[in-house]
Amino acid sequence: MKKLGILYAGLSLLAGASVMSLTTSCTDDFEETNTNPNKVYDVDINDVFAGTVKRTMDNWAEMNYRRFLNFSRLTVVLFCSNPGEDRGDGYFRNYYVNILRDLIKLERKYMEHDENADNPDVQKAYQNRLAVVRIWKSYVFYTMASCWGPIPYSDAITYGTDNKRDYKYDSEKEVYAGILDDLKKAIDNIDNADANVTSDILSADPLYGADGIGQADMTKWRKFANTLRLNVAMHIQNLDPDRSREVALECLADGDFMAANSDNAILQWGLDAENSSSYYFRSILKNRQPSDFGGAVRPALNEYGYIYYATFNDPRLPFLVKKSNADVPKGQIVNKFQVTDTITRQHVCSRTDRKGVAVKCKEYTAHQRDGQNMFRYDSITVHYTVDYVPYNEHCSLPQGYRWATVPGMTYTYNDPLGVARKSDYNNSYCADYFWNEQAHWVILTYADACFLRAEAAMLYQGDQSAAKAAYEEGIRASMDQWGVTDYAAYMNQDGVKWGTSKAGFHDRRLFTQAVINGANGTDGLLEQIYKQRQFADFFNGLEIWNVERRTRAFNWPPFMAEGGSSEVEGASQTYNFWTERLIYPEAEANKNGASNAEGIKMLREVSPFTRDERWGDNVFTSLGFAKRNPQIDNAEELWGFREIRPRMDYYEHTYGATWDECVANIKAKTGIDRESSALREVEFEFASQLSVYIKFPWEL
Repeated sequence: MKKLGILYAGLSLLAGASVMSLTTSCTDDFEETNTNPNKVYDVDINDVFAGTVKRTMDNWAEMNYRRFLNFSRLTVVLFCSNPGEDRGDGYFRNYYVNILRDLIKLERKYMEHDENADNPDVQKAYQNRLAVVRIWKSYVFYTMASCWGPIPYSDAITYGTDNKRDYKYDSEKEVYAGILDDLKKAIDNIDNADANVTSDILSADPLYGADGIGQADMTKWRKFANTLRLNVAMHIQNLDPDRSREVALECLADGDFMAANSDNAILQWGLDAENSSSYYFRSILKNRQPSDFGGAVRPALNEYGYIYYATFNDPRLPFLVKKSNADVPKGQIVNKFQVTDTITRQHVCSRTDRKGVAVKCKEYTAHQRDGQNMFRYDSITVHYTVDYVPYNEHCSLPQGYRWATVPGMTYTYNDPLGVARKSDYNNSYCADYFWNEQAHWVILTYADACFLRAEAAMLYQGDQSAAKAAYEEGIRASMDQWGVTDYAAYMNQDGVKWGTSKAGFHDRRLFTQAVINGANGTDGLLEQIYKQRQFADFFNGLEIWNVERRTRAFNWPPFMAEGGSSEVEGASQTYNFWTERLIYPEAEANKNGASNAEGIKMLREVSPFTRDERWGDNVFTSLGFAKRNPQIDNAEELWGFREIRPRMDYYEHTYGATWDECVANIKAKTGIDRESSALREVEFEFASQLSVYIKFPWEL
């Protein structure tokens, strides 16, 4: 693919500086590394810039897979369900050394060219290119500040810093202010650029060029920049409310946001398995046989997400995840997960079996004597398979908890979803779209822009009418993005319809319930906006994590622990709240210690909740932009010891409450009219008869 060659042109030119050890300080020797004599900077931006984009994609994707997806609580990757400290991780360094260094070098090059030009016509020759670099740099810094909080910003990779060893940290407020300013400069650059200067247009734009190989579309870049700027403004509403309001109103007045799904900021990996394939493909699929797949490696639908998608019968679900057992290798027999349900049917006292022999029920004589057979029903237990089986988070029974005793019985409950582990194929894994060789990385979308406009209109303009219109537009945009055409019923139901509420299914352990409180005044309307945005962002774990931390709309239960050590300082043996941030690499304390300590101090000064472990550089210390977790103050009361009486209400009466309803609905689902064949498709089984009872007409 041509696209691949463009993306990797940058990598080949930068190879000497890009493949580096991840064990040293991310800020150590910034400028010395930057001045690598083997690095070629006298090349077209198509080479250098495209390389930074590809490296951003890979670094972000690894963070998404190993951290963000789990933090979203809509998806789960088993092996990282518990909090982790990532001691010595390379994400921080990768951003600075392998991405930001090149972006800042490019920015400096174009700024110097402009400033030193004598000819005014030449001076504006690189304004569009400079805008593109600044927009991408702003997104990278936004990602970093969202993860770590205070970071080296104004002092990082600055001009003339050869042999510099200490790089000061800027506060969250300062970093976000710089990002907002840079985005505004970029937007103004695009506005003021001479459209006739074709040499200033990227000839190969990996984001907004046709198929990643065409000429840059600066109109789309401007829409992306405005949308990102509004996103950052709403992101800091708890940290810097005045600046948040100022910028948000400025953006709303401008109004030039993503206006269609064709404006979505989406990047695509390539088909070269060795070089350009997606990070997800290389980590999950490459060199693996279907029989090698364990549930621990494939992102799957989380039960907490499923109770919402099931409650509201979300038509996007088949596009987001696979149905149960969708990946079973041909010819392989698996133990499919079956739901146990209790339904009713009209009692039959006498019937004829397949051999023509009359069969009577045990109480035939008594039943004939009382004359109530027309009102007599059987309560029976049945088994059947279901379309979607969520993956349960790592722990089924937290440390110190216990299963309750079944009423009237001597045995205890157990985890009903745990049976799904009989086969790795039982669970509903995320669709191939997200993790195949040519997967897409979705940054921001038209739907995001709509929900951001709705939120800003509510908070800063008090305009419910505008908020409602943008909210509904956001849902439609998301549906269209995923190819859903029939969603009128979804939008008209309580909880989704503007200003309405609905309470739905619980998770199996009854820790939380799917609820949208749209009828609860302004707070309720904002809740609708926040939750719908997170549904729409399904695989974009960073944005979901960011929105949830700053709003606490879902107010998720903690991650439960089974008593094992997670090697996280301050972690509980029973429950651990939301991972609020990533810790700094150890090399920062070792080689940039004074500045790193100042960064931690700045973090603690604005954090709504801090933990003292690791001097406050702790995964449970909230960032300044976050809203305080409302469960913190009474955590033990909420999440201390309890007995668990599981109930999978999202599977109760999947096909109906009666035998006749089940048969009719299963026939309709399968398209098979013959009863036995239709039931066989969902592996419907009669388990046992519980009781026979009278149900009079007034009880029906």
